[in-house]
Amino acid sequence: MVTAKSSFSDTKFASPEKASDDELKFEVETFCSDGLLKAILDAVPDFTLILNKYRQIVFANQAMLDYLGKKDILKIVGLRPGELLGCSHAKEVSGCGTTEFCRACGSVMAILKSQNNVKDVQECAMASCDGGKAFNFRIWTTPYECAGALYTIYTIRDIADEKFRALLEHVFFHDLTNTSSGIYGLLSMVDGDTEKFKEYSGVLLKLSQQLLEEIGAQRDLVMAENNEIVPLNEPTSAMQILKDIFDLYSNNPVAENKKLILDRNSVDIAFNSDKRLVRRVIGNMAKNALEASGNGDTVTIGNCIFEDKVRFFVNNPIYISREIQLNMFKRSFSTKGAGRGLGTYSMKLLTEKFLGGTVSFVSEPGKGTTFYADYPLKVTGNKKQ
Repeated sequence: MVTAKSSFSDTKFASPEKASDDELKFEVETFCSDGLLKAILDAVPDFTLILNKYRQIVFANQAMLDYLGKKDILKIVGLRPGELLGCSHAKEVSGCGTTEFCRACGSVMAILKSQNNVKDVQECAMASCDGGKAFNFRIWTTPYECAGALYTIYTIRDIADEKFRALLEHVFFHDLTNTSSGIYGLLSMVDGDTEKFKEYSGVLLKLSQQLLEEIGAQRDLVMAENNEIVPLNEPTSAMQILKDIFDLYSNNPVAENKKLILDRNSVDIAFNSDKRLVRRVIGNMAKNALEASGNGDTVTIGNCIFEDKVRFFVNNPIYISREIQLNMFKRSFSTKGAGRGLGTYSMKLLTEKFLGGTVSFVSEPGKGTTFYADYPLKVTGNKKQ
């Protein structure tokens, strides 16, 4: 049970203050003794909590307790939703709701709305503190007055499968259809004409390679989500990876009216990793950078030695607003509209869960945005030395 009150200065968003022992005890007893309310909320199949004015849990319905494997509420009283669900930012600053990242959290925003006596519904994409799991929730908040105080009825539904299915459907119904249409269109043009086939064979080969890359990217992501990937530990050439990506995307439709260049200071660094997965990550970085860039912009890919790691980097001239930066790497978040949002998430998932590396980025006005992927030069088995 959380008891201490925190200083109001320890926050970058919502109030950090928490209830005392006596306050929590009174609130828990108030709701647990209300037989009718308890029966109604226990009948709800969705996870439901009641939060006090400090955003702390004072009641949980049976569905929530069953999911957590708890026999009663005492083990979770005083926690905030992000702390209960293991959000990766829940231990920063003064806990759930008080970090800069919480400004972009649908859960916190919905709670604050209810504290202004307004019902709300928001979506929340959350990464777990162990880095191994991503969540997508839909949150409903309803203000509820009891004993002269305003509380929040907080209902949560796991929509990860819904979001993931929608994203994959978009890929197969949109991206793959576009590439397949390009192949079909060219084949229609060269039908029976040997000379035309020779002229367009290179383009057909690249489109076919692009189609296989798009299918492979979704396969790898599904396998990564299911923890089914067993990465290889093989000699890998950093320069060859960059050349492969340059060849794949320099004439890709996403590079139309844009320029993709290879940083001239890049070197041929040898390291041990799964070259296919590394290529997938850096390729995603390059594709995202090209898609985000405008006509006439230049995207630069390259590598270097950084500390004891090989560092890949991809730069474009576009500055990413702070609001978007706070949402980066969340599954299903995208600046490209509905049905997108697996690119940056998959980079981080593949790199940090399976390849022993790290993914990060820096975005500054006037300098653009640079994504980095750092991998150990040597590994034992599939782990860093």
